[in-house]
Amino acid sequence: GERVEHFRQELKQLNEKALYVGRGAGAEDLPGAADGGLDLELLVDTLSDADNAIQSKAMHAYLQWLATPSRLTNVELIQASGQLRAASWTQHYPVSHAEAHNREGV
Repeated sequence: GERVEHFRQELKQLNEKALYVGRGAGAEDLPGAADGGLDLELLVDTLSDADNAIQSKAMHAYLQWLATPSRLTNVELIQASGQLRAASWTQHYPVSHAEAHNREGV
């Protein structure tokens, strides 16, 4: 409906920098965010969007939400036949570089 289309447009217009926790963005920067929360129903719906750009941003936004409060690095989206199938990433708690312990996710 209208709510889904509005969310898709917000996601489409989202600046790439806002998709990365490690670059200073927070969940409040994501579309559909209210008081630090995120409308997961809308976000999950866009994970299978026909528009690859929206789908990619949705995957990054979902991973950001999933990893919070950790910082994400090395996010790689793996595609097959135009459909997102998987993602891999590295995350660590927001501590100094010397103290960081990277964890891998798939």
